[in-house]
Amino acid sequence: MKRLRIFHKLILVILGIMLVTVLVLNVAGTYLYRGYFLQERQASMLDQARAISIVVGKRMERVERDDPFSSGQDATFNAVYIYNADGTLRVEPPEEKRRTAPPNAAFVEATLTGVEQVPEAKTTQPESMQVGVPIRRGPKVIGAVVVQGAGLDRHFGGVDRVLVISGVIALLCTSLLAFLFSRSIARPLQEMSDAVRRMAKGDFSRKVKVRSQDEVGELAGAFNHMAEELAALEAMRSEFVAHASHELRSPLTSIRGFVGAILDGTIPVEEARPFLERIHKESERLGKLVDELLDLARLENPEQEPLLVEGETSLGFVVREALAMLAPQIETKGLVLHTEYADVTVQAPAERVIQVVINLLSNAIRFSHKGGTITIRVLDTGTEGRVEILDRGIGIPEEEIERVWERFYKVDKARTTDQGGTGLGLSIAKRIVELLGGQIGLDSVWEEGTRAWMSLPKL
Repeated sequence: MKRLRIFHKLILVILGIMLVTVLVLNVAGTYLYRGYFLQERQASMLDQARAISIVVGKRMERVERDDPFSSGQDATFNAVYIYNADGTLRVEPPEEKRRTAPPNAAFVEATLTGVEQVPEAKTTQPESMQVGVPIRRGPKVIGAVVVQGAGLDRHFGGVDRVLVISGVIALLCTSLLAFLFSRSIARPLQEMSDAVRRMAKGDFSRKVKVRSQDEVGELAGAFNHMAEELAALEAMRSEFVAHASHELRSPLTSIRGFVGAILDGTIPVEEARPFLERIHKESERLGKLVDELLDLARLENPEQEPLLVEGETSLGFVVREALAMLAPQIETKGLVLHTEYADVTVQAPAERVIQVVINLLSNAIRFSHKGGTITIRVLDTGTEGRVEILDRGIGIPEEEIERVWERFYKVDKARTTDQGGTGLGLSIAKRIVELLGGQIGLDSVWEEGTRAWMSLPKL
């Protein structure tokens, strides 16, 4: 069985509501209007009958059957019957005013008893309306006046037709409005459905037109934003895979080449040591790259690192540990260090903070000139502990400062693998600091130097 689309459901619901509304309003309106009309008409007929009874009562003997003026026939459109005290008909209406049969004898006799006869007006009665008023002369009843009016059908036939026609017109107009309204809601939803199917195939270029500022428009805007984010993530993923493949391929190519040359005798065994050292170095770089890729993957899913934010450490201790680990590189370049320490403890595991400081400090060492100066400061800002590392190296171009946090991004595209790192260090450092609730950044001037800093909440 084919399912109804939301477009058709909306139209059916709106038309159903409108149909019920029209029917209820027509039935209720007709009922109320008929009741009001009957009451007013009956009151008018009763007033006419009373007026005629007063006039006729004064000159009952002179009222003639064929004299409409004397009997009050000419003053009303209703049928007027005048009876003698014995119940005999004295005056009857002309033929053109007669609606139905004359009043029955029981109704006339009841009126001659001296009691006004006003039957209950019913909105469903098809027959004519009638009222009876006794004609008095003093206390004596000398006759009766019965006034008959036309039946309901004569008065309401046109009203019913108007109501039916107006209901049909209302339904037609509602159908058009329901179609336009339903389409305005269903179209962006259908476009989103088509876009999702295209996204499932890897196409994130499809956008949904935002046609309104309501919830549907907000949903369309949010969907477009999601598509843009997914496209950016897909581009980042593709770039990451390309960079990772390149970074992994480079050391493997070197290792394969050197090992092949040694095995086939191109490089004599007695001369192989420098090449074996190069193989060892490339294998270490390859292992480091794999370790950093795994570390970055764990940081992207912090629930897999439950101990990431647990612990406390002194920033002074962290800096000293980082300097001890990087002492060989510092000595190789002959760098001069200046350190300033404040006694500040932060809420973070020492291992992760040392990892961040090593990444920042190793970059400062790598891009400093031989014999240059590096200044390291540990500061207490009141609510945070801060580490600053300043170097007088080559610096970073202003337009590339924001990109240094991207994975595999390297400022100096021309440097060889001996000069550069994996391109993941700053990405890892930034992720760690963010997960620890801190901040990280750098300021740099090309060919003048760089200031890298990190701040973490105090204990």
